[in-house]
Amino acid sequence: MVGTSGLDGVILASAYVQQRGVELIALKLKANAAVTQCFVGIRNGVSTVQGVKRLLDLGVSVFAVDTGTTRRLFHPKFCLTWRAKTGEVLVGSANLTYAGLGSNLEVGVRLKLDLSKPEHAAFQDALRQGLGRLLKSHPKNCFPILTAKEADALFQQGRLEDENSARFRTPVGSGTGGGAETPPPISLPFAPRPPSAAVAAPIKPAAAPPVFIPGPLVWSKPLLPRSDLQFPGKGGNRTGKLQLNQARFEVAGKVIDQTTYFRTAVFNALPWKGAGGTKEQVNARFALVIAGVLRGNFDLGLSHDPVRVSGQGNSTTWLHWGSAVPIIHDPGLIGRRLQLFAPARLGQPFTLWID
Repeated sequence: MVGTSGLDGVILASAYVQQRGVELIALKLKANAAVTQCFVGIRNGVSTVQGVKRLLDLGVSVFAVDTGTTRRLFHPKFCLTWRAKTGEVLVGSANLTYAGLGSNLEVGVRLKLDLSKPEHAAFQDALRQGLGRLLKSHPKNCFPILTAKEADALFQQGRLEDENSARFRTPVGSGTGGGAETPPPISLPFAPRPPSAAVAAPIKPAAAPPVFIPGPLVWSKPLLPRSDLQFPGKGGNRTGKLQLNQARFEVAGKVIDQTTYFRTAVFNALPWKGAGGTKEQVNARFALVIAGVLRGNFDLGLSHDPVRVSGQGNSTTWLHWGSAVPIIHDPGLIGRRLQLFAPARLGQPFTLWID
């Protein structure tokens, strides 16, 4: 993927990186390490701490691109190399993974550049400057990873994955496997696995994150306001609550009635108890996911009081953030979308997903 040694510069951009993919081009990367920059996507459920560490081991400069949301990925796949008067660009669908470089059906194009021609030089400059602007304009999203310790920190934060986990060893589809006849494997060569492709273990988290399986979507609230994230207006106070309002959410093609929907449909199976007058309260477990990273399971309170309606169609049900306040009290979450998922099965938590 990278040319021979003696290059003046190399820029490699890949949505995903894993150690087995890096191994396939390790020798060429090492030969040009001093002039090589690798931009790799993180927070995507695919890029791994082992892949990033292997790039660092080879001596290349590594830059992470974290879009801060799972709704938008850093997704380019290209390699730009150049000398004084010539250059090459490889653009294609393959990521820096073993599947992308060694086994998948991918497509790509190789462009040779004559840098004495203004249009070729301008094309090269556009690629280089585009990533440069990303670094300069979005330093919180695009930043260097300088050491293995920094890579481990990204793994601890849930922004890089572990190639030793079951998800990377067991590619199981979601279908039932019935019905259609299974075709034979396509007769195309695989790149041999390099002998040094044994995957190193990452540093273990201080505590294993809780496991959750989201069920069906039962509510969505776009454009989270400051108040729900505990940023009160001037002179106001934190309520500690999330207002479960209508948010124009539809079920079976009809906008929900927020005055009854949450109490009688979403949370009806919970053991509600009277709390004086018409008010009811209950606790429920919620998995909290922020921008694709599971932040933990929380026991949060719910309250319902039909008197709040007062003939105006106000919300009658509230979620109390409780111990989750330090996590959701984040200015970077203002204006994002919150989704509420029911438990996948009995005994599983609800899921609150902010992205």
